[in-house]
Amino acid sequence: EAWWVLLLPATATLALTAVAGRLATRRDLGSGLRTPRPGRARAKARLSTPFALARRLHRGVVVAWTLGAVLLGLLYGAIAAEAESMLSDNPELADFLAGLGGASITDAFLATSMLVIGLAAAGATVAVIGRLRTEETAGRAELMLSAPVGRHRWAWSHVGTAGLTMLTVLMLGGAATGLTAAMSLDEPVRIPQLIGAALLFAPATAVLAGVAVVVYAVAPRWTVLGWSGVAVVAVVGLFGEVLDLPQWMRDLSPFEHVPAVPAAEITVLPLALMTAIAVGLLVVALDRLAARDIPHA
Repeated sequence: EAWWVLLLPATATLALTAVAGRLATRRDLGSGLRTPRPGRARAKARLSTPFALARRLHRGVVVAWTLGAVLLGLLYGAIAAEAESMLSDNPELADFLAGLGGASITDAFLATSMLVIGLAAAGATVAVIGRLRTEETAGRAELMLSAPVGRHRWAWSHVGTAGLTMLTVLMLGGAATGLTAAMSLDEPVRIPQLIGAALLFAPATAVLAGVAVVVYAVAPRWTVLGWSGVAVVAVVGLFGEVLDLPQWMRDLSPFEHVPAVPAAEITVLPLALMTAIAVGLLVVALDRLAARDIPHA
């Protein structure tokens, strides 16, 4: 154990903090160091719908989360061939992967990698949903609703963007993992296999999105609680075996019911039930959103 290595991130943190403080004294309050360019006098035709505007607003979030998932996927796939050697020197990791049953070490490792990609998709989805509250408190939602745009149409523009974000992160994260896994293991079949394994997390992630939308619609000031679902699946998925959590507690996580492909066989029933639950949550959320004041403190 080389403790001096911890000095590297500590030193980098101090240096970056000092640079940030210096830059903060040189910029205008409420602005950046660079003079903003004036915008167009009229919006482009492709920005003329609520859905197009929502996609534009979420562009930075989508790119950041997708890039993170792709980088993680490339890393996990690249070291897939070393999973067995890593496991032999790491009993804690052995106990963690043991929770996936009698699959091979490589398949268990890749299944766990898909869990992390699923968590990234869940984080991205909830982040997009949270923008509904931001738009409301900033007054932009009220401005949109004063035009010929109904509440459901406005909400669906963000919910639909969240769904596209979820699928993008899952698909590209799974593809990145499959690409490098295929190269390290010399098994081209890993590419479609891991793309499919990642997409299996879509119904579970949709449940978390549904919970986040319900929280926003019912108690907008508590929208941040939508992240509690992501926290639950992260703790259960990553630390459930190590912490020896009881099965009933693990079953509270939607991710616990996603088949751990390629370490396990696909079972359709849990995926179908989670899809139905997600649809039901969205219906409830849209119904409550239509009944409350906007904006709401």
